[in-house]
Amino acid sequence: MRALVVDDELATRILLTGLARANGLEVVAAADGDEAWELYKARPFPMVMTDWMMPKMSGIELTQKIRAAQTADAYTYILVITTLSAREHTLRAFEAGADDMLCKPVDAEQIAARLAVGRRFLGAHARRAEEAYLSSLETMQAELGHEHSSLAGNLSALSKLYRGQGAIARARAFLRREIDVLIASEGERHPRVDALRAELASMK
Repeated sequence: MRALVVDDELATRILLTGLARANGLEVVAAADGDEAWELYKARPFPMVMTDWMMPKMSGIELTQKIRAAQTADAYTYILVITTLSAREHTLRAFEAGADDMLCKPVDAEQIAARLAVGRRFLGAHARRAEEAYLSSLETMQAELGHEHSSLAGNLSALSKLYRGQGAIARARAFLRREIDVLIASEGERHPRVDALRAELASMK
């Protein structure tokens, strides 16, 4: 499987490239978002690992461009890697279209786990189920036509709500994973555990 690694820091880019290759991926590396976008346009990647804060184009902007350009039959799994961990940053990443988020510093086990999740996601029927949902929605709207335009509008609103709730659900799942990892490595009484739980509780 091909993967695009994007980070403006050379040391981090080399580390991520090595870890991705160790997990069986064919890796292409880019030093910033602009270079990554040109590579992606030339030949889309099924998996992208990108830093958030970069010159020229940020990882969030790159994520949004990829989501806007991808086709239904060529999904790209996007892992955003960042030093930012506050709730608003987590939500922003998922709302932009990220599938997962990992806080720096990263290690081999974290990357292996995230890449395994990405592979399962790409191979599972979750994407096909969402495509079936959207296809059914479009068919219903077409069949309703102008005579039931208000109902068609309501279906469009429901579609937007569905996608918004999906972003929040992914953000909550991310926080739960981070809590589990922290408890396993540092113990239940680590102060960061309570902070993450508070973020999770506030995320409605």
